[in-house]
Amino acid sequence: MLIPLKKFLPSALYQLIPLILLIFIAQSIFTVFISAVRAQELGGSFTTYQLFVNYGSLGFGLLLVLAFGLRIDGLLWGTFLALILVLPILISRVVRLNGIHPQHFHFGDALEIWQYAWPLTLGNVAMWGLRVSDLFIIGASQPERDIGLYTVSYNISAKSIELLVTLFLLSVSPLIFRTWEVNGRNATEDVLTMVTRTYLILCLPAAVGLTILALPFVMLLATPEYYAGYRIVGFVVFSSFLWGLANMANAGMAIQKKAIQLGINQIIAAAIHIGLQLFLVPRFGYVASAVSTLIGYATLLTLNAVFSQPHLTWRFPFRTLINVGMASIAMGLAAWETYHLSEVESLPLPISIFLSIAVAIPVYGGCLWLLDEIKADEKDMFQHLWKRMTGGQYV
Repeated sequence: MLIPLKKFLPSALYQLIPLILLIFIAQSIFTVFISAVRAQELGGSFTTYQLFVNYGSLGFGLLLVLAFGLRIDGLLWGTFLALILVLPILISRVVRLNGIHPQHFHFGDALEIWQYAWPLTLGNVAMWGLRVSDLFIIGASQPERDIGLYTVSYNISAKSIELLVTLFLLSVSPLIFRTWEVNGRNATEDVLTMVTRTYLILCLPAAVGLTILALPFVMLLATPEYYAGYRIVGFVVFSSFLWGLANMANAGMAIQKKAIQLGINQIIAAAIHIGLQLFLVPRFGYVASAVSTLIGYATLLTLNAVFSQPHLTWRFPFRTLINVGMASIAMGLAAWETYHLSEVESLPLPISIFLSIAVAIPVYGGCLWLLDEIKADEKDMFQHLWKRMTGGQYV
């Protein structure tokens, strides 16, 4: 099945296909069992496993590259190694908590799950292709060095922002479904607007901050030959940001079990992404692949929002988006200026990044306060916390 690809790909990249398939299998198993942890609302365990896979894969990959002289294969082996190490622990924990036994199997339940799952399986394979196709399309038309630049910066940026996005989404689905079952559609729409607003306030500034400080973060976590890849960081972090919004936008279809439409949306988004890559990457290089990823996730967000509207109205908080956008720009400028002042003073890179973040957070919060984005009850809560921390009296 893979032989026809041999004449289109460099031999070094073609030899990686079996490893990429192994990663896909291991990632699929991990997704199944981490979903069980998520369903149990075990936030601490979920975070631990995600942290290990996200940053363990990056750490192992860089170790193999730096210590053993491997290239792109080292980064892939790092991902596979992190998954293989965590899977036995994760599986044993889930089995112990949930009592998974063959006698619990019921054909009727399995059939119902299969009817819902097969369209999503095809869609998820397409989304996996959306991410993995980058390597092959870049490898087919660009130097091998560009694959390394792209992969390292992609992993650093995606794994950083996706940790925050995934942790946020951990509580959203149970909250949405529980509200629908108990309080009905109107209350669910209110909750969806509320969680969207919270997501914008927390995750948009993180995406802006990573974009502004892209070069310092890549310099902190990679070696000099990979620094040039920082140019894709902004596209990647905003792709992950849009992925989070797309997961909220599909709430109506998920509630009504419109699995076929969900799968179709994913396939369309992946097809647009891959088509753009085939057209743009040979002309503009590996950065075009990151741009195509952003467009692919924007397409998924749009499709999910449109097809979910008949089932659940998503009242998007545009005022919050504008306020958070302006506050994030001010925050980004403050972080950038602080970083450059730290460079002038020749401070160590970790300290420069820390100072930039330390300045950015209060600037962002102050801008939201001045823009009146913080509601009265939220202001009251912050004032109460401030008085308690400073030992003052709260009236």
